[in-house]
Amino acid sequence: MSNTNFEKAFKDVQELAKSFQDNFDYYKQSTYQEAEVRKDFIDPFFIALGWDVNHDLQKNPYKQEVKVEKSQTQVGGAGKKFADYAFYLEPNYKDPMFYVEAKKPSLLLEDNLDYYLQTHKYGWNSQTPLAILTDFEEFIILDCRDKPHPKHSSNIALRKYNFVDYLVEEKFAEIYWVFSREAIDNKGIESFIESVAPKKKGKVRQGKLFGGGYKPVDHDFLGYIDELRQQLAQEFYLKDKSLNERELTEAAQKTIDRLIFMRFLEDKQIEHEDHVYHINDWTHFISLSKTMDNKYNGVVFKPGFIDSTRFKGISKSVFRDICIDISAKESPYNFNAIPVHILGSIYERFLGKVVTISGDKVSIDLKLELKKSGGVFYTPKFIVDYIVDDTIGSLISGKTPKEIDKLRFSDIACGSGSFLIGVYDFLVDYHKDYYQSKHQGKTEIDGRSEDFDDVVFKDGGWRITLKRKQEILLNCVFGLDIDNQAVEVTQLSLFLKLLEEESLSTTSDQYSMFSKVLPDLTSNIVCGNSLIGWDIEDKEWMAKEDITKVNPLSFESVFPEIMHDGGFNAIVGNPPWVDIKGLDPNHVKYYFERYDTTENRMNIYATFIHRALGKIAPKGRLGYIIPSSILYQSSYAKLRNKILKEGNLYKVIKTPDNIFEGVVCETAVLCVEMLKKTKPVCECIVYKANQEIRVVETSEAYLTKNDYPAKWLQNPSAVFDIYNNDISNDILKVIRTHKASLVDVADFCLGLTPYDKAKGHSKSQIENKVFHSSSKKDDTFKKLLTGGDVKPYQVEWPGDSYISYGDWLGAPRDSRFFRQDRVLVRQIASGTPPRIYSAFTSKELYNPQSIFNVVPIKGKGYGIKLISAILNSKLINFYHTFTYLDITKITFQKVLIQNAKQFPVPDIAGSAKKDLVKSIVSDVDKLVEAIRKMNNSSTESDINLYTRRINDIERMIDQGVCQLYGVDMKVLNEAWSYFFSNNKKV
Repeated sequence: MSNTNFEKAFKDVQELAKSFQDNFDYYKQSTYQEAEVRKDFIDPFFIALGWDVNHDLQKNPYKQEVKVEKSQTQVGGAGKKFADYAFYLEPNYKDPMFYVEAKKPSLLLEDNLDYYLQTHKYGWNSQTPLAILTDFEEFIILDCRDKPHPKHSSNIALRKYNFVDYLVEEKFAEIYWVFSREAIDNKGIESFIESVAPKKKGKVRQGKLFGGGYKPVDHDFLGYIDELRQQLAQEFYLKDKSLNERELTEAAQKTIDRLIFMRFLEDKQIEHEDHVYHINDWTHFISLSKTMDNKYNGVVFKPGFIDSTRFKGISKSVFRDICIDISAKESPYNFNAIPVHILGSIYERFLGKVVTISGDKVSIDLKLELKKSGGVFYTPKFIVDYIVDDTIGSLISGKTPKEIDKLRFSDIACGSGSFLIGVYDFLVDYHKDYYQSKHQGKTEIDGRSEDFDDVVFKDGGWRITLKRKQEILLNCVFGLDIDNQAVEVTQLSLFLKLLEEESLSTTSDQYSMFSKVLPDLTSNIVCGNSLIGWDIEDKEWMAKEDITKVNPLSFESVFPEIMHDGGFNAIVGNPPWVDIKGLDPNHVKYYFERYDTTENRMNIYATFIHRALGKIAPKGRLGYIIPSSILYQSSYAKLRNKILKEGNLYKVIKTPDNIFEGVVCETAVLCVEMLKKTKPVCECIVYKANQEIRVVETSEAYLTKNDYPAKWLQNPSAVFDIYNNDISNDILKVIRTHKASLVDVADFCLGLTPYDKAKGHSKSQIENKVFHSSSKKDDTFKKLLTGGDVKPYQVEWPGDSYISYGDWLGAPRDSRFFRQDRVLVRQIASGTPPRIYSAFTSKELYNPQSIFNVVPIKGKGYGIKLISAILNSKLINFYHTFTYLDITKITFQKVLIQNAKQFPVPDIAGSAKKDLVKSIVSDVDKLVEAIRKMNNSSTESDINLYTRRINDIERMIDQGVCQLYGVDMKVLNEAWSYFFSNNKKV
């Protein structure tokens, strides 16, 4: 143990331990209080471990690495609401690394299970894996990864130490290298957990600090409120069978919202009574809600459907049990410790479900639109923070609070409000730093100062008043969502954030001075359709009765001042991801008429981008996380053109595939500034597909570069070319000098489509027309291929697959595409890098949409063998990959027919080119023959021989195709290896 910091810490703690030992009987007396042991021993212990417990180094109350609770009030037997110590690691002063709960030494900690449970709750609710229970005599490390329970919390101790262990270097080292300031900075907790804590079993989530599996508070609480919603809805329905699904959904959510908000006020000790525990019945609950509304305002307690005399409520015994179960006395949840953004993540998923009725039974089901889109995925906080910092951070940098008051920030599809919470949190943090810096060294402000009502000096630093926090929220934060429940939850989340650092005294001051504690956010957070305006009423095809479902909205009417000033200064968010086929056909028709970027089979997130761009003020910014399909897919070519021409795309981040919990999806962050520069530069950052990131840092990326989006406009589809370097760009530029496209020399046709909903096809009907058998039923049945039957230069009919070809088909296609000389292209590209599978045939073979057909146009000079050579070549695969694909995606890369049509083809006029074409065609014949021989070989030596021969001929074909296009094959090989070599980072 030669480390100087450790040696000094060990010496200091030895002295503490000896002092405790010398006066042991005195310290064990019941009269020796917790405050004394903290001052005499626990504070010095953690100071010895390198922590700034007394805030000698950092006076800013918002940036102190140890938060120490001076005193606390016992509330109705529910126990303390705050841990004695919370330890943070710079620069993150919001998420604690671990807690310490202090007790007086007169009682053995092991004998008091309430101490264990209390400490366990702190850790689990705040998602810190470890917590410490200590009276200095004992030092107990608790595992807080699983749900607290009175029967089990006594079994969560990972390590137990007595004060005499502090005198032993090896024992003290075990503590030091986990909990010292130095150890925490070097991932001491993670290492400790990995070495001593067993991994949990079951369906669990992997955490950054948690090492193994665990059941976090958000998963558990979501399950709890889902069950609670079903129970409430069922009981409401039993009381009144006339209630419909919408009324039951609203009633259950309103009730849950109020109970949670009451518990939040209790756990923050803003309310000093255990209101929830003492609720007797539904009438009492409504009466309490009215009292709360008079004090707090806001949407939570606003009288509504459940407060009316028409609503019959719930039976007394059931509701009493519910209130006791969720109360602070009985519940494992501590809403003082659960971060507000975690509550937001819970609500995001909660909002995705609705109450449904079947007979007398009530159940909870995923919303129909979310079933089609795959569910709800909550944006991780680190992504929210990054986007907010990059967009809004740059806009407010260097500004005064009064200047910031004039800026307007929005999420036009806010959901549960995660991005708006991030925006508000960022603004408040900026104001904290601003006021702290401006008034550093002062303890009071002149009454004439413009900041007089904005800050107060408390606990050694300047703190923002509740009044000022309200002003920031009302002036700067705005949101929209089509779902009224989402709007209410967003307001609830913002209220929780507003009150996060408040107390009984600060809220009481606000209540006495300004009547109510919470601001009215009804003009800030609005319910309506961000994409559809009132002009939809003029559409003949829009039924009047559907307007309520559409919920149209006019930005100019809802936000008149903001729109008059040019729009929002920033729009951020994670817009809905729903395939256009999953949307209401009338809505889709409107989008195609209203938005000129809508095309093909686009996703609705693209329409949100279009809409947002039109609602941002000059010099404003857009920050979105969206599917990475925006980068390359042809359906978004018009949108990409709009972005590049109307704004400055200054950053594109291709995120890892594991951003969203529980789903592998490919995403990207786009940052756009509505300010055209002469040479806008875009920073391109690409992360490894399997990389876990907590913050977006270029040091973790395997590709980071600057590029000029003006060059991207030269691409036929204006793809966001974030992967290419100068070498690949030069190759692509040469290929694109060939102006003719494959569609100019060949006809294209998609494969057959058996199913046709319009024709009323059923599964059994299709099965009767498509079958696998050694013989066909009649002459209408034709040999049928599948995608797997097409390989490079090989078409192999399996011998037992047929389809009845005729008018019954959803899309029968022209039969010449299945009988003439043609090239077949498999839709799914395979391998890394992804390879196009193409082959030619003259046989009568029919194929589904997993294959498309290319028939050379007579007289153009491009035969099936030359076209197949081009499509299979390394050069055209390179072009396809870097023009249309996301190279970080490993599986299910597609060759789209609309992209293949645009493949450049070389000019083959002139004797030299004709001789080169003859050579390529000859090599194709040799290759087909070599493949045939290899397939017929039985010995390993023969297979190896023909494999080498095939590789050699393919190399010669690649060389010939490169010559046709005028590309140096050596340079092409270098470009490929640059991106796909296992030994190089991009």
